[in-house]
Amino acid sequence: MGKAPTMRFLPVIGTLLAAAIVTAGCSDGVERLDGAATPIGAVSASPSPAPSVTSPSSAPSSSPSPSPSESPSKSPSKSPPGSSPTSSSPKSRPTVLGPNGLGALKLGMSQKEAEATGVLTAFKGKINEGCNQPAHVRYASGINPGSDGMVYYSPGVLGIQIIDAYTGVRTPEGITLGSSAKAMRRAYPDWRNATEEDPTADGRGYAEVAGNGKARYRIVTANGLVVELTLQWVNQNCYE
Repeated sequence: MGKAPTMRFLPVIGTLLAAAIVTAGCSDGVERLDGAATPIGAVSASPSPAPSVTSPSSAPSSSPSPSPSESPSKSPSKSPPGSSPTSSSPKSRPTVLGPNGLGALKLGMSQKEAEATGVLTAFKGKINEGCNQPAHVRYASGINPGSDGMVYYSPGVLGIQIIDAYTGVRTPEGITLGSSAKAMRRAYPDWRNATEEDPTADGRGYAEVAGNGKARYRIVTANGLVVELTLQWVNQNCYE
């Protein structure tokens, strides 16, 4: 009588155990986490860091090289009317009178040769039969005979026979218009007044030309100064 209760409860315990197993199989035993599930035992691969993007180095700023400044085209300078250079123009202004002429202009030249030098103006008019067509040196005005660059030409053998000095012209001995009569006589001791008894008196006289025996200087003094100075042929036929 005493063992009957124990046997009665064994089926009940078995039934309860089976129900517990079934219940356990139906419930979720895995804890859910946010995010993707990772298999057990797998190494969690941490995401590779995004490669750092190096910003390209800025290209060197190439400032445009300054364009060369354009020099203004040089237009040829215009010469005033009547002064355009010619092939016959003298290279430089003549300053020495003697012993044979004035620069490129020489005693004895023909009219054509004289004009080709570019030293003088064209001949025009005439004084007398022996002294035709006077001209004058371009650097003088040609107004005052004897002291203003007058040039006289005689047709035939004589050609250019007289060349007057002008301001700025000197003889090889250094005598110019305005030189003192004393300085002139020292340079030309053979000078004598051609009309006065006193050979040193002011007036007209002549002096030899060193290096040219066919020519002489005609020199006129006044108030103790040289006022006219001429290189001429000894036998010129223009005046006294």
